[in-house]
This record gives sequence, structure tokens and C-alpha cells, in this order.
Amino acid sequence: MKKYGELIQFEPVISNIELEDSEDYDKAKSLVSSYVISEKMSQKLSNIIIEQLQYEEFVDNKALWIVGNYGSGKSHLMSVLSAIAEFPDLAESITNKEVRESAKRIAGKFKVIRFEIGATTMALTDIITANLTEGLAKMGIDFQFPPMSEITSNHKTYFEKMMAVFHKKYPEQGLLFVCDEMLDYFRSRNEQQLPLDIAILRVIGEVIGDTRFRFVAGVQEAIFDSTKLEFLSKEVRRIRDRAEQVLIAREDIKFVIAERLLKKDAQQQAWVRQYLQKFTPYYEKMNERLDEFVRLFPVHPDYINTFENIRMAGLEQRQVLRSLSRQMKALMDQDVPEDIPGIFSYDTYWEELRTEPSMRTNPEVGQVIDTAETLIDRVEQAYPVAGEKEFAKRLVAGLAIHRMAVGDIYSEIGATATELRDSLCLYLKNIEILPGDKSKNLETQIVSVLGKIRNTVNGQYFSKNRTNDQFYLDLKKTEDFDAHIEQKASTLADDSINSAYRAAMLEILEQTDTQQSHTAMWQHELKWIEKNINRPGWLFLGSPNERETAKPPLDYYMYFIQPE
Repeated sequence: MKKYGELIQFEPVISNIELEDSEDYDKAKSLVSSYVISEKMSQKLSNIIIEQLQYEEFVDNKALWIVGNYGSGKSHLMSVLSAIAEFPDLAESITNKEVRESAKRIAGKFKVIRFEIGATTMALTDIITANLTEGLAKMGIDFQFPPMSEITSNHKTYFEKMMAVFHKKYPEQGLLFVCDEMLDYFRSRNEQQLPLDIAILRVIGEVIGDTRFRFVAGVQEAIFDSTKLEFLSKEVRRIRDRAEQVLIAREDIKFVIAERLLKKDAQQQAWVRQYLQKFTPYYEKMNERLDEFVRLFPVHPDYINTFENIRMAGLEQRQVLRSLSRQMKALMDQDVPEDIPGIFSYDTYWEELRTEPSMRTNPEVGQVIDTAETLIDRVEQAYPVAGEKEFAKRLVAGLAIHRMAVGDIYSEIGATATELRDSLCLYLKNIEILPGDKSKNLETQIVSVLGKIRNTVNGQYFSKNRTNDQFYLDLKKTEDFDAHIEQKASTLADDSINSAYRAAMLEILEQTDTQQSHTAMWQHELKWIEKNINRPGWLFLGSPNERETAKPPLDYYMYFIQPE
């Protein structure tokens, strides 16, 4: 059997990329050559980003807002753009042919000022003008913006004057102003401060249309859709009209992982495909997603999807990428298993989540960790089938991560046995010997294990939504009364169960006096709606073959048969 290292051309993703790294030519060249470009990102780069940055052909140039979560490659993309714009020969290092050709329109045609907004209480206008002044000074250009108190209208005139001074020294070039981590700054501003902050962005958008000044900003979410700015909807619309948002999609992130962490040549892909095909009957959509499984092997595609949905503080996507890198590094010398799918999914992040002290600083994350640890400890101590214990702990770990991906950790939203089977690539040894549908057999076994987990923990912190069969960690459920009832019922003799069932039905049906001696039979009436009259009949607790003939005979019998 092959080792994982024989199937993957592994390149770890460990360090964070700082925007200012692209100021250094050697670092910039490395950043450009290592940037992996998906087909969709290729189109965005050529048709939107480069089109908006170039100034040799007339278009309605606008500001660019790069939107991507932590770990999405946002800072890498912005570093690549600024490097190409500043260093003319770096366009040749671009890995995508179409983008390489398109990038010639901006290669080396800009002077670049880069900055990140840190922890500050300064107004955005002051931050921007200070960084512009400092950046221009490094180029040997002396330009000062007047203080806010001396400006009677807005800054547009001064930006135009700045560009006029800039062109005296660099008549053939544009000025690219690149800013990262802007969203955190906006989150720190109050409703009195934000209007002025927004105003300078509107000015920048207007200046871009008339000059060779260009602006690129990086944010973690679409800023124009932020609820924090709802009270400034009119002003935000004016900025949006002068801006292009470029979203780094989940597919782009998967492409980066496939091409950097998990790159495979054609021969390696063929081996992985053949290996996975024997497991496709066990998973509902693996066969139709086989290309994706092959490209990302041994990482489950849903690993990325799940973490895309996590928005809790302390769980950033870049941490997940680092985790993937560490897991892959540990796997490289291990054999790919023959009898189970050698795929790992989001449940494997549990151990890292549990052992990282900083994760517990977020109260919600901490509560999920504490709850899952309680359940896993209980499974370790009391789960009834030793051979299924690790499988059961995987299910709890998967549900713990899933709990943080649904938005509200207290909601009754979870995952069905089918979803858990497919999203975690769960597999029980010897499941293949069972007759019938393989995926259904595996689902049935998972339901069985989930039931045993619930019994093991007495239902504490573990629930099933009966309307949709979703299982989830129930963080508020310290007592499971249904489980107590089931446990009590399992110890009762048949006669006791019959008596309890009869008493419950009598209370529900509001019947008190029997109408037939020695039988569980009561007189009853049903309304005949069309005739507006009542028809008499008999209620009977039991099956038809158990009843005696009622006297007097009436119009109908209604049977309540005790469930199995």
C-alpha cells in the first residue's frame, strides 16, 4: 500500500502574509510565483481587478474592495497585486497564463503605498492622509494635507493637487494605495465617527475616476452589506456606486488547498481515484463529487465547507489551514489504509480545538468544548461496545464542530445520520459483509451508535430533533426526561406496560367508566358533519381479535392498538 507522501506533492501553508512583505523584491517574487489562481479567480483578476487598476484605456475606474475571511488568501492576493503593479518583471512569475498576459497592463506602472490599520482611535481621514504623506515622502515627494479644521468642503481638491505634485516626479506612472484589515477598524467606530470615515471613502472613489490614483482595500466581509452601516445607507450607496467588490469564494480557497497543500500529478490522481471508487457505494454523493474528492484527498471537501460557516471569534480560517498543514505533515509517512477510507474531515479539528487554551476565551466556544469533553469522557468510561468506542467519539467530535457552524449554538439544528456519514466519511469495519444497500447499512449502524451514545450519557447534552431526525449537542439539556422514561420502560414487565398504556389512553380520551364488563371498551360518538348528527360507536383498547361483541351493537368500532 502507498504512503500519503507518495500521493501528494505537499507544500505547507503556515505563516501569515503581511502586506508590507511585497515591498521587498525577493519576497514579492516569491509571493507572486506561489499564488495559485483558480479559473474563477482568473476571470476576476482579468475582467475586474486589472481592468479597474489600469489607466491606459478609458473605463469607469472604481475603488476595489477585496472581500475574504481570514485564511482565504486575501492578503496574499493584495500583496501580489501591489507587487506586480510596482515591479515590471514580476508579471512573468504569475502561474496563470491568461492573468499573466492581462497583468502586463499594470506591471510596473505604479508607485505603491501599502499600509494596514492597526488599533487606533484616529479618524479614517487622518489615517489615510498621514499614510499618503509618509509614503510620498519616501518617494521624495513633499505633500501635506491641511488639517480637517481648515477644510470647508471635502478632500477631493487636495487629492487632485497631490496627484499633480506626484506626476511632476513620476509623469508616466499611477499611484496605488493599498490598505488591509479595514473591517476591524470600522467595527471599533461609533455612530458619530462613522459618517466622516465614510465621507473620505466617497471622495477616494470620485478621485479615482478622474486621475491615476487607485485604491485597493481588504476586508473580511462585504462592508457595504454590514448591519453596522445601515443608518448610513444613503452614504454607503454612494460609495458602492464608486466601488467594485471582489469576493474570494469557497471554491477559490479549495483550489488553493488542492494546488498547494495537496497537489497531485496525473498518475497520483489516477491512483487516488481507483482507491476511492471502492468506497463510493457507502456515501450518497461521493461518486458524483469524485473529482473534488480526488483533488482534495485526503481532506474531505466538507472540511472546508464547514469552517466557511464558522464565524466565532478565535476560530479563524487561517488557523484551519495551518491545522490542515500540520495534519498533512504528520500523515506523510503513514500508509493509506486499505480497509477504510483514508480521508479526514472536520471532526479531526476537535483535538486541536480542545487543547488550545485560547479557544476557551470565547464563552460560546468554551461551552461547546466543555460539553463535548463531558460527552466524550462519558463515552470513554461507559460506552457498551468496545469496538465502536472510537467511532462514537468521532461522532461527538463532529457534532461539536458542527455545533459552531450553525450560527446559534443553542438552536435545534444538527446533522442527520446520513449527513454525518457523508460529511465525515464514517466507516465501520466489516460493514461490507452485510447484505443489501451499503450506504443504508452504514446509515443504520450510525443511527444505532448515536442511540447508544444517548443512552450512555442518559441523554444529557445530546438530543435528536424528531421533526427532521437531526442529532445535535444540546448545551442546555442537563436532564433528558425522555431517556429516563425509556430506561424505566425497559425494566417494566408487559403487564405493567399494558396497565400504564391503558391509564394514559383513558386520560387522553377523557374516559372514566367502562361500558362493557371485563373489556376495555367505552361508548363513543362521532359527528356526521354532512348530516349534522352524532353516530354512536365503541372505543376499544386492543386489536380487533381481542374484543368481545359489544352490546348493544352500535355503528362503529374504533381500535387503539398498543404500539410495539
